[in-house]
Amino acid sequence: MKDSILLKCVLAAGIAVAAFTFGMGQAAANTIFNFNFSSASASGSGTLTAEDNGDGSFTAISGEGTEIFGSTPELLTLIFNPNGTANALSPTGAYIYDNQLLPLSNPMLLIGGLLFGTAGGAEINIWGTTANNYQFSRFQGSFNTLGDSTEFTLTRAVPEPGSITLLGLGLLGFVAIRRKLGKNTRN
Repeated sequence: MKDSILLKCVLAAGIAVAAFTFGMGQAAANTIFNFNFSSASASGSGTLTAEDNGDGSFTAISGEGTEIFGSTPELLTLIFNPNGTANALSPTGAYIYDNQLLPLSNPMLLIGGLLFGTAGGAEINIWGTTANNYQFSRFQGSFNTLGDSTEFTLTRAVPEPGSITLLGLGLLGFVAIRRKLGKNTRN
């Protein structure tokens, strides 16, 4: 009987630790940011998934959103930087970009900025120059909108409810196991 209770406790502890670990891993793996921009020629918004560089900066590794250029809505997809934190050349060669985010600084983007692509083949570059000063540029074929001053915001997204739920379940399971083991050792 005691072996059966011990086996159940060990199994429950394993499940609790797994849920706790999975919840922590999901919540801490990457950071999600929301972005918005608005200029005379375009506006847009979306989300970025970024890796923490450990120094207050982040590298955007994926992202998507929408842009309205003139009156035409388009989907945006972040173009991955194969060079990590170093600069890279855009697929068309029109831009040098880095996809670096500095959420605690002003500006929040470096001069390389974020590079997005559209299904229509356009490249969109949004970069920071000085405090509160951001630029929007769009290249498609031979048409280039250069240096269009833009407003840009970047905010950290609230963690997904699923990650918080898994973390909470892991903690509750761990507490329940500790209580059960404490009662069994006293009997």
